[in-house]
Amino acid sequence: MILSFRKKLIDDNLSINTIVPNLKTIYYVLVSCQKAGLIKDVPDFGVPLEEEPPTPDPVPFDDLARFLEHTHVAKWPLDPEYWNRYVGFAYLTGLRRDDLKAIERKHCNEHRIKYKASKTKKTHVYPMPVWLWRMVKPQAAGRLFTVSPKRIYREMRRICNAAGIEYFTPKNIRVLSCNEWESARENCGAVIQGGAIKGWSKATGNYMTTHGLLFKGVHKLRIPSPFLTEEERNKEVNDRQRWHQMFEKLPTQMREHILGLGENMIQGS
Repeated sequence: MILSFRKKLIDDNLSINTIVPNLKTIYYVLVSCQKAGLIKDVPDFGVPLEEEPPTPDPVPFDDLARFLEHTHVAKWPLDPEYWNRYVGFAYLTGLRRDDLKAIERKHCNEHRIKYKASKTKKTHVYPMPVWLWRMVKPQAAGRLFTVSPKRIYREMRRICNAAGIEYFTPKNIRVLSCNEWESARENCGAVIQGGAIKGWSKATGNYMTTHGLLFKGVHKLRIPSPFLTEEERNKEVNDRQRWHQMFEKLPTQMREHILGLGENMIQGS
């Protein structure tokens, strides 16, 4: 029975780091029951599973765009907008797989996303950017993502193969989200991860909200190009060109000084 249960957990693509602690808990409970004379034998738990490294690599940012350009190969769901919405939510919020599946339309409006995480029981508030609201607004009441995690994993592998990129999962998107938010604004990565802000005591956290950091940093968060309209993409290109032209017009000494400051910041990070 235990071996069948373990196999089911593995087949459902649950993390080994999730499976192992839970199996250990069950094992210790059964050992206690045996010592108390409630059961005769402790069932076989099979060969011990090796726990995985705690943190996976982030999916490369550019691979998200390539992934979204090949979602037409998915066998289910067939609608590319479903995949845009799914990846968009995963990228913006950094939510875990099970939380993504539980997100409902009622958690969203044109200004923010408000959701209580199932694992930490913390209520998270995220800004709702225009590009994501475009995909959410037309949705009816109820869950936004109804496809099973097992199917999501299978189809993501199919799409990655078609795009010619390394296979990644929602967890890799979560890691990317933390990194991109941290690049957008200091401490935002910790907010996305659900961790504590460096230098903030528990008392400080009770009086001050961390969510404001996300609202201040969202305008600096990099956006995968498929989420933007053609007009927005052109504006982004024009803005970069304008800043480049302004930089080139600066005196040589000032440009060198700015570049030197940038190198020092990179080396010090």
